[in-house]
Amino acid sequence: MELVSAVEPFTRSRSSKTSPLLQYIMKETAKLDFDKLRSEGKIQLSVKFDNDYVMGMISDTGQVQLLQLLVSKIQAKNILEVGTYLGYAAFGMAEAMPPGGKVTGIEREQSFCDFVTRTAEEHSLNVAVIQGCALPVLTSLAERGAVYDFIYVDCVKMEYQEYYKIIMDNNMLHKNGILAVDNTILKGTAITCENIEGKTVNDFSKIVAEDVRVTAVMLPCYDGMYLIQHK
Repeated sequence: MELVSAVEPFTRSRSSKTSPLLQYIMKETAKLDFDKLRSEGKIQLSVKFDNDYVMGMISDTGQVQLLQLLVSKIQAKNILEVGTYLGYAAFGMAEAMPPGGKVTGIEREQSFCDFVTRTAEEHSLNVAVIQGCALPVLTSLAERGAVYDFIYVDCVKMEYQEYYKIIMDNNMLHKNGILAVDNTILKGTAITCENIEGKTVNDFSKIVAEDVRVTAVMLPCYDGMYLIQHK
C-alpha cells in the first residue's frame, strides 16, 4: 500500500510543472464550499455532492497534462468539453491548442460558468462555456452540425451512453479527432458493477469496445480514461 500511495506524487515530481493559471484554478477549486453555495441557492448540485466532492470533481493534474499532449500533438483547434466545472481541463487544453483555436465547454452550474468566463477574459484565452445540462446542449450542437477535433467527456456518468451516441451518430468527432472519456473505471465500480452508476459505465464501455466504427483504448490510470478515434 505504501508503494501504491507513492505512485501519484512520484509521477507528478517527474512531470512538467503546470502553468500559474492552472495552479490558480486548482486553488480556487479547493476554496469551494458546496454546502454554503447550495444553501445560498447558487448551485443546483444534489446534496450527495457535499464538500468531500470539491476536489474529487476536478480532473487529475497528470490527466490534464495528457490532454494537453494529445491536443498539441494533433493540433486540435476546435475542442469540446462536456462537463467543465471551474475549467481546469478546459484551460489546460486551451494552453496547448494552436493559435486561433477555441475550447467550448458545457456546464450546468451558472456560478461555475461565470468563473470560467471571467477567467478566460482576464487571461485572453478563447474559452467559452455554454450554460445548461449536457444532453440538450449536446443535442443542439449536433443539430447545428458542430464538429470537433478533440472532445473531452467528464460529466454525468449515467448519461455516457447518450453522449457517445449523439457524438458518433451525428459525426461530431472529426475523422482525425480524438474523443477522451474520464472515469471509465469509476473507483472500481465499473468493474464490479456493484451499483447502478458503475453498471451503466460498464455497459457504456462494452458499447465502445464493440463499435466497429472506432478504435479505442482504456487507460488504467486517472480512474480510467478512454481514448477513442475513428478507424
